[in-house]
Amino acid sequence: VAQLSLVLLTTTAKKQPQALFNVHAAFMPEIMTLVKSPLLQGTALTCTLNLFQALVQANLPGLTYRHLLNMLMQPVMDLQQHQLHKQAYHSLAKCIAALTLQMPSEAVPIASEFLMGIQQRRSDYHLIFYLLTIGEIGRYFNLSAIEALPQTILTCFASSSEDVKAAASHALGAVAVGNLSYYLPFILQEIEAQPKRQYLLLHSLKEVITSLSTSKQGLEQLMPSVPIIWAQMFKHCECPEEGSRNVVAECLGKLVLVNPEELLPRLQQALK
Repeated sequence: VAQLSLVLLTTTAKKQPQALFNVHAAFMPEIMTLVKSPLLQGTALTCTLNLFQALVQANLPGLTYRHLLNMLMQPVMDLQQHQLHKQAYHSLAKCIAALTLQMPSEAVPIASEFLMGIQQRRSDYHLIFYLLTIGEIGRYFNLSAIEALPQTILTCFASSSEDVKAAASHALGAVAVGNLSYYLPFILQEIEAQPKRQYLLLHSLKEVITSLSTSKQGLEQLMPSVPIIWAQMFKHCECPEEGSRNVVAECLGKLVLVNPEELLPRLQQALK
């Protein structure tokens, strides 16, 4: 039912935006309850993202890009609300990226703003939110203009919170999707240079492979880099950390699916 309601609102925003004039106070709190729900995923999440995009395009009073952005930041900024489910941070980040897709000129400024939030070392909740949101924006926009970005994300790998470390690893992988030529060599180089951070960096690499292998366009981007990633993974399949070995195995498995004709025989050969 929630999904159908979202579709109805989206269609209204696209075809008859004036019908939503001054009634957003009735439906936006309900939408935000849904965004914060751990159950929001799959098609319902896609419908929510479509609605936010339609609302930005409609540009109604009280529902501009900045209004909607503030609504999505509110649950994290409201310090009393530390009961947010992990899934909610991902949903909020995806919604902000969906908004920003409609306003490309905001991508670098918003990512820079959130990066400053990370550098100020706010609470772990803020860090997780900022990292995931930068990652989701970086998935669609090239953020290489923000020079401090990769190193700032890497500093979060040293956090005492496992959730912050996981968010940083996810963010680095997601940002790499938006600019593979810049970030992939960076990740591979760091895997070599930082044995202690290997596990998190391998997760970043897995995020890159997983994201790019789902679409034809992504595969075209990924294919030229497959040999270098493959070679790098084989250097680490006997590393002492079991967790790291598991991620290496997942990366190799995902790469085989990208190019089975060539890589499956090489994987079989390696078994010998």
